[in-house]
Amino acid sequence: EARGYKTVNDMCEVASEEEFLKGSASLVTSFELIEHLIYPDQFLLHLTKIAAKGGVILLTGLTGSGFDIEVLGARSKSVSPPHHLNFITRKGVKLLLERCGLEEMSFSTPGKLDVDIVRNAFLSDPLSIKDPFLSQMFYEDDPLVLQDFQNFLVRNNKSSHMWILARKKNF
Repeated sequence: EARGYKTVNDMCEVASEEEFLKGSASLVTSFELIEHLIYPDQFLLHLTKIAAKGGVILLTGLTGSGFDIEVLGARSKSVSPPHHLNFITRKGVKLLLERCGLEEMSFSTPGKLDVDIVRNAFLSDPLSIKDPFLSQMFYEDDPLVLQDFQNFLVRNNKSSHMWILARKKNF
């Protein structure tokens, strides 16, 4: 506020009720929070209140349709209640954005660690990976193959770290 900007140092639920913020932001961001929320739709609706018509919302977080979470399931270190409460899937993202009056601009999973995470689980307990293809890949331990596989996951939005860019519809 010393530079002339009004601020709200509070939760988005409170901020979204401030008259000076409603519909004012061309960009609203939330980093690494969505997986910690019980009601991500309510949270996103509050962000949408802050966004101007045509404004953009950027969200990052974990997705349940990512490789390491899919393969390891409950054994994944990312699955850690009560800290991570939900793992929205790719299809869930589409439905969530639609329900909140948002149009998806882009969805990407630029993760770098999925293959390493699953490989480390395999190295600590080879029986933890039931898939013979993955077991063989980790047993052979070819760094180029592992990197190419991670790149494949990223290109096909199958990494567990997602970036969502959505636009508030003009209504």
